Amino acid sequence: LWATTNVTEADTVVARVKVTYTDGTTVEKLIAYGGAIFAFEDLRGGAQVVTAWRGKTATGRDAAARLWTWNNPHPEKAIASVRVSSEGTEAAPVLMGLTGVS
Repeated sequence: LWATTNVTEADTVVARVKVTYTDGTTVEKLIAYGGAIFAFEDLRGGAQVVTAWRGKTATGRDAAARLWTWNNPHPEKAIASVRVSSEGTEAAPVLMGLTGVS
């Protein structure tokens, strides 16, 4: 469950997800705005996300957070850690929840 702090141009890479497996190998996914992530106040939908929460900001504006599903390319490997980092744009990612399923 996540969103960004601000709106930015479509296809701008705003975040990076790095998964480290227990064997030390890693895989990274670049996250582009308007595909896998949107700003809290950008209420549009997208093919890669599902709106999981709608509410209001502290100032009363409509807001939403979305679920994005990542398919593990190595499901046979155990995951040691997941790191979400900002790419330094005005649209900083905010991670509110992470769930692993098998």
